[in-house]
Amino acid sequence: MRPRYEFKYVLAPGQIEQVRAYAQTYLERDALGDDGCYIVTSLYYDTMDWRFAADVREGLRERIKLRVRHYEGPATFAEIKERVGLTILKERALIPAGLVDHVVHRTPFVGELPGSLGRWCGFRDTMVLHPRVWVAYDREAWGSPFGDGARLTFDRHVRVQAYKLGRTRPPADGWMPSGPETLLELKFGAAWPGWMKKMVQRLQLRRISNSKYMVGATTLGDLPWSDLERSVTWTAC
Repeated sequence: MRPRYEFKYVLAPGQIEQVRAYAQTYLERDALGDDGCYIVTSLYYDTMDWRFAADVREGLRERIKLRVRHYEGPATFAEIKERVGLTILKERALIPAGLVDHVVHRTPFVGELPGSLGRWCGFRDTMVLHPRVWVAYDREAWGSPFGDGARLTFDRHVRVQAYKLGRTRPPADGWMPSGPETLLELKFGAAWPGWMKKMVQRLQLRRISNSKYMVGATTLGDLPWSDLERSVTWTAC
């Protein structure tokens, strides 16, 4: 896992085209989806007393998230996302089709899971984690052709629904809107690209902290403190 940084900003409708103009100069659209546009759907795991959500709310500098993620297409991935100080570590493993039920629902399995998938299931079992919240959004993604890991994404129409027992994919209906209309994410490795910094300054973008999982669970009213935070603060991921 290579550490990276993630900076997040709320965009007004008029700023989207301005940011896209910068992206077209320095980045290329993702190969995934229709011209770099696709839907991301994630199932987030937590303890029964919402320990991971509480870690976000308290702003702990070192914390972890586990999720099962679908991009467009049949593939299913198990992802571990860790925050260490200001940096993000992300580990992803493709889940073989025959193991999806075991990974998502802890159904019986005999054998040893390889690498990152085994590590994911180890966290799930030792920390007694359960599927809690579905989060989905429409993503437009851009990446650097120069191998420096720089990425820019627009996430729109963030929506959530509670997990329903036994499902490995969410129902098509039952979604609730959650969070800002358009969220910009700037992602990079050791050094913040100069053009990103210049763009943020020139467009006077407002950086926020945001956890789609945390905001979504609060929107659903599932968290113990949801009634106290009905206005939903956008907290760090």
